[in-house]
Amino acid sequence: LVLISFLQSSQGISVDGLFNFQDFPIAFGNTVITCTADLSSHVPLYDIASCFVDIRLLSVSEASGLIPFEPSLSLSGKINNYGLTLDNIIYNDLVSLLDGSGNLMWSFSDSIFESASLNLSLTSTTTSESYLVSASLSNPDKKTLSSLVNDFYFSSQISINEFPMARVRLMQSELDVCSADIMIMGTIENPYVSLNVKPSRLSFSGVPFYFNAGASLDDGVFYLNDSQILFGNHKVSNISGQFSLSNFVGKVNAVYDGSLSSEYNIHAPIELAI
Repeated sequence: LVLISFLQSSQGISVDGLFNFQDFPIAFGNTVITCTADLSSHVPLYDIASCFVDIRLLSVSEASGLIPFEPSLSLSGKINNYGLTLDNIIYNDLVSLLDGSGNLMWSFSDSIFESASLNLSLTSTTTSESYLVSASLSNPDKKTLSSLVNDFYFSSQISINEFPMARVRLMQSELDVCSADIMIMGTIENPYVSLNVKPSRLSFSGVPFYFNAGASLDDGVFYLNDSQILFGNHKVSNISGQFSLSNFVGKVNAVYDGSLSSEYNIHAPIELAI
C-alpha cells in the first residue's frame, strides 16, 4: 500500500506519504530477500528542513536459504533534517539474537557538508556477544565532495566481543568465538588502521584452532606483530613482519614449536622474505 497526498495550507504545500507492505520479495541473483515496511513521511515544500520520516517498522529477511544461519534484521526510528535515529534494532539468526540502538547524524552549512557521526550498539540477550561502533567524518576546510579522498577526515572505533564463529563455519561450539578491536583514522587516501584480535578460537573437525593477532596499516606499510596460532601440537608464535604496499616488499618472522611424537619435538625460527 502506497499513498501520497498533497496538502495546501496557509503556509504552502506539503506532501505526506504512507508506505505499507509485507514480505515484498527482492532478488539479487540467486539470493532473495523479503522486506516488510510501515513508514510515513511529511515533507513541507515551503520548509524542507522540517521534513521527517517515521519508521514504525522496517525489516529484511533472507528467504532463499542460501545463507545457512537465516539472518533477519528489523528496526524502527525516525529521519529528520539532522539525521537518522534508530530507537530499536533487532538482528536475529539461528546463532543468536541481538538488540540495540543507533544513530547517524549529519551537518550541512550553506549546502556544504560539514560533519557526520555514527553510533551503533548491539548486544546479545543470552550471551556476551556485543558490537560497538563509533565513527565520525569531518570536512574542516568546507571542501566539496570532489575532495572526499584527500581533504575529508574520518575516525572510527569498532569493538567486537565474542563473535560466534558458527556464522562463518558450521559445526562450531559456544566456545568458538572471536573478539577484536579496530581503529581507523586519517583520510581515505592515507588511512591509519589498527587491528587487535584478542585470544579467539575456531574449530576444524572438532579440534580447536586458537589465534590472536596485532596488525596495523600506517603510511602505506602493513605491520604484523604480537600474533600467534595454536592447533593441536603445533604452535607458531612471535609472528611479526611488515609489507610495503608501494613496492610489494616485506618480511615475516616467527617461531614454530611442534611435536611429532612424545620423543620428537621441533623448535624452529622462521624468516620469510617477500
